[in-house]
Amino acid sequence: MPPAEVKIDFKDVEYSKLPNIIVELWRIFMTVFRQSKLFCSFLPLLCMLEGIDQALDYQQGMIMGDLIGSVSRRDTPAFSTLMIWIGGISLLDAIVSTFKGFLTGYATVMFRQILTRQLHKKYFRQHNFYKVNCRERISNPDQRIGSDVEVLGDYLCWMISTILTTPFTITYYVFQVGLGLGWIYPFIIVGYFFLVVVFSKMLRKPIVPRVCKVKKMEGRFRQQHLDVVENAERIAFVHGGDDAEYVYTEMTFKKLLRASKIVQFLYIPVYFVMRLDNRMVYVVTYVICGMHIFAMQDGLSESEISSEWTKIVFVVSNLGWMCHKYVYIINFLIYIEAMIRRVSELMAGMDDTASVINDQGTNDDEPRYSVRNLTIVGPSGRTLVSQLNMDITVRTNILVAGPSNIGKTSLLRVLRKLWTPTEGQVCFTGQSSAVMYIAQQVFFGDACCTLRKTVVYPLGRHSVDDVPAIEHVLKTLRLCHVLKSVDNNLDKELEGALSVLSSGERQRLALARVLFHRPRIVFLDEATNALDTELVEIFFEECRLAGITTVTVSHNRENLYQFHDHVLEIGRDGTWCFEPTENYLNKKTV
Repeated sequence: MPPAEVKIDFKDVEYSKLPNIIVELWRIFMTVFRQSKLFCSFLPLLCMLEGIDQALDYQQGMIMGDLIGSVSRRDTPAFSTLMIWIGGISLLDAIVSTFKGFLTGYATVMFRQILTRQLHKKYFRQHNFYKVNCRERISNPDQRIGSDVEVLGDYLCWMISTILTTPFTITYYVFQVGLGLGWIYPFIIVGYFFLVVVFSKMLRKPIVPRVCKVKKMEGRFRQQHLDVVENAERIAFVHGGDDAEYVYTEMTFKKLLRASKIVQFLYIPVYFVMRLDNRMVYVVTYVICGMHIFAMQDGLSESEISSEWTKIVFVVSNLGWMCHKYVYIINFLIYIEAMIRRVSELMAGMDDTASVINDQGTNDDEPRYSVRNLTIVGPSGRTLVSQLNMDITVRTNILVAGPSNIGKTSLLRVLRKLWTPTEGQVCFTGQSSAVMYIAQQVFFGDACCTLRKTVVYPLGRHSVDDVPAIEHVLKTLRLCHVLKSVDNNLDKELEGALSVLSSGERQRLALARVLFHRPRIVFLDEATNALDTELVEIFFEECRLAGITTVTVSHNRENLYQFHDHVLEIGRDGTWCFEPTENYLNKKTV
């Protein structure tokens, strides 16, 4: 009986919304097949090796029957000949099994390589990674792309040759049993195992969504530890933060354990059926073979009966084991089906590539945004901006002002086509490469492993000519000490040096990217809040000299008016005001 802490309520068991797991599995395989002819050639080769393996196994079983007969007759020459045959078959079987194991392992690696790369192409296209993560449409995409694809490849490549060849092997043994013992016996065996398969499918139906739930909680538990790693210093500064994180981590782990225990209890009938079926193979085999031997005509010698018994036991038991393979695979399909559904859900979730703005823009020389009747509604249902009309053009600096949490960053999300507006449209002309966005939270990932790569990001290429420009922007923004920390070597590995920088230094590094790339328009989302007044003046003066138009989002605006030509103030309930800075300041003083 389950412990009190584990309460299983079958009414709450959620079943998958995917109507046909075979369709989803076919879709995954087609994604792989279209990308690699070599992988396609592996399947028939694996099936051929599986067929050869089964044929060798059958021949060895038949020879074993003759071998027992020769021992009963004390026929030494026949025994010696049969032993040579068995040795040769064993050697050949070892060679075939070795190649089959190698091809299965290699196919597993190729399966993961192809499917992961296809997922990467979708994940990093049209900001799908943002849609998947920030909108919380799909949980744990990293786990699905990483471990789920790996596990899926391991099991599918292991099972595929067996699944494809076993029906032919079963058909062969059905004819062997039918011709040798009578047609009623193979249909009894196949019918019995068909019922076991149907019953097993019924048992595994409530387990699949539970396994998906466990995988989701595994991702949350891992993310909790990752959050502690990434925010260790911030947590350490909070009195009682360690206790709070400990309690929440334990709470997350407790939920994971509870879900895992429920899965194990649901597995009990599956384990029972698997074990019972494993033993019933022998029972059914011996009952059928015994009935056949007892029904045989008298007059056979003891050696002939022994030989006949060995052969029919081998044939009948092999038929039973071939059928049992499908029942055995059912147990793995419980786990595999959860992986299939999770990977398929991720693929389907990233197929929605609808966008507000053409990412490539047009061939116009200067970028321009035309916003017409734009209405933005936040996730909570509150109207952030209503019927906004404005133009963002080169040489017109705009300050986007307003209280915190009013919708300023949401406007940038729509302009960057991360969000879809409720009404209206945003038309973009020009080259998208001439526009740059600096987010409020500065990102320095593994791609920023050197100071040069940190500044030139997201460009992967660089040259010797970049050095003077990089050193100039670092000096301008007073980051020479960062350059000295790597011995004035822009290509020296930072090795965690970025993690110890202050928020102001990190913001200056992000702004160094702006001065290095020199976009025509740059959107700054609270990107100067951690800078002192003098550095703010230096940065905007450098932007003016470089011809960089700034669209600055800030709620701390008093020291920013002088650098902007227009002010867009967003108020409560979606109201807004867009006018020249001089007029805006005159109204405030009245």
